Amino acid sequence: MLRHSASGHLSALFSPRFFRAQAQRNQSMWSFNKALDYAYPTTEPAAGETLEDGRFARWMGRVFMQAGEVDKRVAHVLWLRRHLLVSGAVLLDPFLVVRIAWANIQRALG
Repeated sequence: MLRHSASGHLSALFSPRFFRAQAQRNQSMWSFNKALDYAYPTTEPAAGETLEDGRFARWMGRVFMQAGEVDKRVAHVLWLRRHLLVSGAVLLDPFLVVRIAWANIQRALG
């Protein structure tokens, strides 16, 4: 978008166009933050939602973070994702899913 702007000048419409273009890319980040907020009983849910919304996402987040405590590769991938350096699709990589499962089995067995 900046490449198509006149040098040194931004249109008044730049901001709305930019955030509209980025909305799909950033939607999962906003959704997960909302799910985290809904973990607190003092949060007032949006209309049509309850504090139960996002429960599965919160549980999966804990599973991933616990795996990261055991497996440095998992921790590295989670760090990359948290900083938006890789796509969310990386969390569905079969090798990563196996590492996460194995790390949690190791945690459970002590």
